[in-house]
Amino acid sequence: PSYDECVHELSEIISSEARRPCLGIGTGMGADLLRRVAEVSPSLFRAFLFVAPAFSAPGVFGKALSTFAGYYVYFFGFNGHAIDLVLNRWFSSETIDRNLDLRERFVSYVEKLRPQDAARMIYAYGNRTEVPSKKISSQRLRGLVMCGRDSDFHSQALDAFQVFQAGQASIMEPFTTGSLVLDEQPEEVIKSVELFVRSSFNFT
Repeated sequence: PSYDECVHELSEIISSEARRPCLGIGTGMGADLLRRVAEVSPSLFRAFLFVAPAFSAPGVFGKALSTFAGYYVYFFGFNGHAIDLVLNRWFSSETIDRNLDLRERFVSYVEKLRPQDAARMIYAYGNRTEVPSKKISSQRLRGLVMCGRDSDFHSQALDAFQVFQAGQASIMEPFTTGSLVLDEQPEEVIKSVELFVRSSFNFT
């Protein structure tokens, strides 16, 4: 499928399944998907939580890599070698050594994905065209962007922060952490997310 088809498919799923307006949570490519869904159907959301968002379209190498990754996942699934590659890219060796259950938890998440669906999304994401970051704040949508300073996506997190109307978004960019701030600084992240959700949905 094309990336636009994935966006419309996700929009239909949220429209039919979610209690609206809802909180959209996206990491990496998921954040870009939600941004584009909001441009199509802004009334579906009240707020967004973006973690290490990836908004920029890849170059030639990125497209080739995503195509290879899509075929690999489709035919071989998520084997141990692929999982180790991902973990070693996202986490430092010290973090992996300190959290002995990290690999097991990641495997449990991955096993919930159907390889065919993941392959479709990887291919569509890698071959998408870049869309200028238009403001997604026509409905005064709130936003919280999280990304560690050591992440490869830090510059894109700053771009994600800019798509919200002034005063409607906050950014959390802790030092010495990478893309997965939720795992690397869980206590600080939980406090920030709780405050954000309470203020966005008027919870007391």
